Amino acid sequence: MMLPISSPIWRFNARLTGLISVSELKNQLIRGITK
Repeated sequence: MMLPISSPIWRFNARLTGLISVSELKNQLIRGITK
């Protein structure tokens, strides 16, 4: 049920969530170093 019109938006959302997860991992690494 994927519409071709929504595919670019889905890609953008996937990229956004990927960036958020990467930043979260970096934050966790920084917290681990500062502990």
